[in-house]
Amino acid sequence: MKRFISTVLLASMTATVAPAWAQDPAPMAIVTPLGKGQPAPYAGVLMSPPAVAKVVAEKEAAAKALVLAVQRQAELDEARLKFEVDGLTTSCNADKQILQAQVDESKRRINMLNDQLEKETKGPGPGTWLGVGVAGGVVVTLIAVFAASRVAN
Repeated sequence: MKRFISTVLLASMTATVAPAWAQDPAPMAIVTPLGKGQPAPYAGVLMSPPAVAKVVAEKEAAAKALVLAVQRQAELDEARLKFEVDGLTTSCNADKQILQAQVDESKRRINMLNDQLEKETKGPGPGTWLGVGVAGGVVVTLIAVFAASRVAN
């Protein structure tokens, strides 16, 4: 029995195991100085030290050129926005002056109309007219009483 179980386990392990393949390693950037006449260990581009210095200098110059281009664009954008803000400020100030002139004209017109209204409504007030009416009624009543007493005599 032990022999049978061992055989079954060995057979199942052999049948179900999948082969594993290793991946090729990613090529690494290798810098290998070579002497004159020495064979290169792999295919590629061989650069002399001045050529390497030129590539490094170009990379640094490109980075600096990028910074300068970004600064220039930022300055252009800032100048454009300042121009737009100045234009809008000027327009706002002009609108404000126009509206203030309209308000001033409206106030002047209101004052003028109030003055005209005051001139047209000058005269006795309601109390005065009440007194005149009462006095007139008394006078008319007295005249009527006097006339009636004369007619009766």
